[in-house]
Amino acid sequence: SINKDFERRALYLLFPKPISRGQYVLGKYLGMILLLLTTLIILGGLFLIGAVLTDRTVVLGSLMNLGYAFLEVSFLISLAVLFSTFTASLNAALYTIALFIIGHSLLTLKNYVAQVGTSVSRGLVDAAYYLLPNLEKFDIRQAVLYGIHIPAAQVWWTVVYWLVYTGLVLFLSILVIRKQEV
Repeated sequence: SINKDFERRALYLLFPKPISRGQYVLGKYLGMILLLLTTLIILGGLFLIGAVLTDRTVVLGSLMNLGYAFLEVSFLISLAVLFSTFTASLNAALYTIALFIIGHSLLTLKNYVAQVGTSVSRGLVDAAYYLLPNLEKFDIRQAVLYGIHIPAAQVWWTVVYWLVYTGLVLFLSILVIRKQEV
């Protein structure tokens, strides 16, 4: 956690070296991404071995689902890094979990408010829908389960969506940590 590094004064040894705060944040993010990727490769590999032995038709969809899961979790890691730059570890985890739940509930909330809400509530929910990350874009489990083809354009737009949101969150993380005193 970045906040714990500030509390323990571990950064006193690091920042006098020729490393910027932005490089520190990106290094933390990339370290966690590599850990995530290693875990995903091991667990996904075990799953794929089982899939090959039982039903070979789900292998391609499962690989695609693993890719989408990597994008979603790596985005959540970027959120955790952002929150850990300005708050305690527990709070950062709670904020990240809250955005995870919100990100998977936005479409349901938008549809509900469109049916029974007032114009003010529709406006507020629409604003939240377009400002907050929509994590349902990373959920293709139902499509894989039922063998629904996912168009290549949708895959590319999902990757662009991930790049934009993750880039923005990491940029905000760098801005916040530059304001922190060491």
